Amino acid sequence: MFKRKIEEKLERWLASLPIKRKALMLRGARQVGKTTVIDAFLKKHFEEIITINFKFEKEKKKLFAGDVDAETLLERLRAAYPSASFDPRKMAFFFDEIQDCNGARAALKPLMEKTDFVIACSGSLLGIAAYNDEGSKEVSVGFEYDLTMHSMDFEEFLWAKGERKEAIDAIRLSFAQKKSLDPYLHAHFSEAFREYLCLGGMPEVIDAYLKTKDLRLAHESKSSILANYRDDFAKHLDENGREVIKNSLLAKINRVYDSLPGQLASERRRFVLSHLGSNASKESYFDAIEWLLGAGIVKRCQNLSAIQQPLIAYPREGYFKLYFQDVGLLLGALPFYVTSALYNGTDEVGIYKGAIYENFVADTLNKNDLNLFYYRKDTGLEIDFVSEIRGKVVLIEVKSTNGDTKAAKTVLEDANNPAKRCIKITSSNLGDDGVYLTIPHYMAFLLDEEAQV
Repeated sequence: MFKRKIEEKLERWLASLPIKRKALMLRGARQVGKTTVIDAFLKKHFEEIITINFKFEKEKKKLFAGDVDAETLLERLRAAYPSASFDPRKMAFFFDEIQDCNGARAALKPLMEKTDFVIACSGSLLGIAAYNDEGSKEVSVGFEYDLTMHSMDFEEFLWAKGERKEAIDAIRLSFAQKKSLDPYLHAHFSEAFREYLCLGGMPEVIDAYLKTKDLRLAHESKSSILANYRDDFAKHLDENGREVIKNSLLAKINRVYDSLPGQLASERRRFVLSHLGSNASKESYFDAIEWLLGAGIVKRCQNLSAIQQPLIAYPREGYFKLYFQDVGLLLGALPFYVTSALYNGTDEVGIYKGAIYENFVADTLNKNDLNLFYYRKDTGLEIDFVSEIRGKVVLIEVKSTNGDTKAAKTVLEDANNPAKRCIKITSSNLGDDGVYLTIPHYMAFLLDEEAQV
């Protein structure tokens, strides 16, 4: 198992239980590693774990049927697991894919109120509205400890490669002090970044590559993950708990999903509904886009009508971009020659190059829990990303190698907006003139570190 940053947050959840008893609710797209990390975490702290995966153990949903109290639930569970100790000092529960069992989610409140058991839950489709129509029940408001897990970031990739802590610390120190990194280390981490950019952060993909050093095999792994995502499209549980597909929604989700690489490769990268068909409208495709967002497969980056704080108050209605939640999955949706060309630095990457680097930064900002915004005016002026980092508005420009930042210069010279700083993410070593902070791609994971940008 790879070391993951979410483990520190799980430790904080466990430590918080004496203050307020809440069940862990770990959200995230399929195959980012939720089940693996929870299973390992619970095994570290408990001798016994009762694990129920409601997607594959549908008969276990009967344990949570009806409006029952905590003691009745425990009686049922003891009958279902006669060899378990049911000693809360050494046993914990893990409810996997809990979105498939409304009864189990509703049971969290009485179990946390009336028992001393530790309960961890995970779900891949929790964000999809009305996913489960089977016996609607109230969510245990106030009794869930919400966390979101993403695919692996660049630092986690370095951990997986076995990079020495001292070398990674050198990246951090360079960023904190705003001084360029040693040229040898810069070249070393630039090479590692090129690998990461081609792979993305899905654990299965990274594992395949590290074991074989075969980019094609890693690409096949990405394609497999995307196929599994597609298998879930438009699924929901009916009132009898059966998986059904809304065919009208399925067609629209597929149309949106299949258009993403081409939309990102367009000059503006903006998602344009008319590209889906002459009769496409916001109303007709709203559910399809929301399904992909709710499943965590894509992330929305909204255009700002103005660069003012708080940024979240200034989205431009109907203008947005959709990025893959993991940059590797964008490459997995493209022919393998694109990945090969990207790794080898050849021209065959073509129109996708800018989209790949932008998707990487969108992915990285999202992993830092930063909202995604960009700024484009009808005049053509465009800033790739605008973010609020440590309370300050910052412009972010992304370059595959190097390039000018004319748009950022124009915005920074406007005294009416609060942005006074531009971060330029390029292939170059770090440089800072007080207004423009240039950082190499491999430092992007540090954007929300304590050091002020």
